[in-house]
Amino acid sequence: MIKRDNWIKKRDIFGRKSSAGGKKPDKSLTVVVLFDIIFCFLTFNRIFDIIFCRFKVFERWFAMTRNVLQEIKQDLDSWVGRQVEFRANRGRKKILCKEGILESTYPHIFVVKVVEEGYPRRVSFTYADVLTESVEIIAQDRRIGLSEA
Repeated sequence: MIKRDNWIKKRDIFGRKSSAGGKKPDKSLTVVVLFDIIFCFLTFNRIFDIIFCRFKVFERWFAMTRNVLQEIKQDLDSWVGRQVEFRANRGRKKILCKEGILESTYPHIFVVKVVEEGYPRRVSFTYADVLTESVEIIAQDRRIGLSEA
């Protein structure tokens, strides 16, 4: 039966059998391992700080964007039921220019009712479309949604 003292002498700091044949573990290896652990810990803390700071910046940007989208929605709310003209960039040189009635606004979209060829058609857009300028809403020669810059 191996005594506890013998077991400690014949194992290194990780519990592996020592190749030194029963000698005590090398203290320089212990110091190197401790420095590695401290370095990893400090590196992890730095990475965590960077990620946390980036998250805070993203959180501020997201809150600012939500405020802008709310302003666009409030501006469009005042034009519900009135005649508007819209120009929508559909990609690949397809631009849709129509006139219609701003029918309703919802938390994330708004609907324009267009009457063409005798039947009504509803087209919906998001407030982000107005923000990114892929849709322009014009009423009474005034651009709705974005403040004039």
